[in-house]
Amino acid sequence: MRDVLVGDYLRSRGVTRRGLLKFCAATASWMALPPTLAQEIAAALEKARRPSVIWLPFQECTGCTESITRADSPTLEGLIFEAISLDYQHTLQAAAGEAAEEARRNAMQENWGKYLLAVDGSIPLGNPGYSTIAGVSNVDLLREAAKGAAVATSQAKARVSGLSARTAEAMPQESPPPP
Repeated sequence: MRDVLVGDYLRSRGVTRRGLLKFCAATASWMALPPTLAQEIAAALEKARRPSVIWLPFQECTGCTESITRADSPTLEGLIFEAISLDYQHTLQAAAGEAAEEARRNAMQENWGKYLLAVDGSIPLGNPGYSTIAGVSNVDLLREAAKGAAVATSQAKARVSGLSARTAEAMPQESPPPP
């Protein structure tokens, strides 16, 4: 499935150009981008392979996760199993504990420079130890994940505005980690 172009797959499932553009407009909105980018998103999607997505929910209310589980067009199942490869999201994935963190590290290494990083929730900067995942502070986890991301986005515009400068600092361009 990962080798099939997304555009070919969508057409095989009966998705029309209009349907794709509506989806891309919704995606642009979800990412707080102007709807005029829907055409560019559609063109990129048609040529793309199923992307690896690492979703880091930090200190948040789980509202974004709850909202996406109730989506009906596309459904969450359709999104995860047909459009993207959701390689890490600790609320939605089956793995837990060290197995979940190993899945995240493996996905990052295998897709270095190509994965999409979605960030949700706030990150405590005054006391990084206040919120950790597997013993790693949220800010350190963000920095680690952002280094290899092709694109990083936050799902809440209000959260981005307070974090954008620090997030940008956390995204230096580096070589992939050794195998």
